[in-house]
Amino acid sequence: MKGRKNAVIYLRKAVKNQEGDSTLRPKEEWIKEQALRRGYTVVAAFSDEGISGRSEQRPGLTQALNFLSHRTDQGPITLLTSDINDLARDIPLFERLKRKIAGTGATLAVLPATAMRAQEAP
Repeated sequence: MKGRKNAVIYLRKAVKNQEGDSTLRPKEEWIKEQALRRGYTVVAAFSDEGISGRSEQRPGLTQALNFLSHRTDQGPITLLTSDINDLARDIPLFERLKRKIAGTGATLAVLPATAMRAQEAP
């Protein structure tokens, strides 16, 4: 589709679901829908469950950054997240990650999950 922008999704949840089913699935479905509405084509999605947002050492985050760094299509791409806290729980870490994302040539966009919660309210 003409005019579409590529995007990578990164989501995080500090608590891991005990049943083994991803508790991030509704959040991922919501952000994919919002991305589509905003003209993005989601080319990859990465997530971490049960890992603090105060840690930079997260497998899903590392995979997302590696994907952005090593992609063959060098056109515009955006890292989408539904909450700044998914990316980092403190400002110095957020600023470091923002620089790392920019260093890959990507931009960062937050699609606030508060809008998702408002849609779910009765």
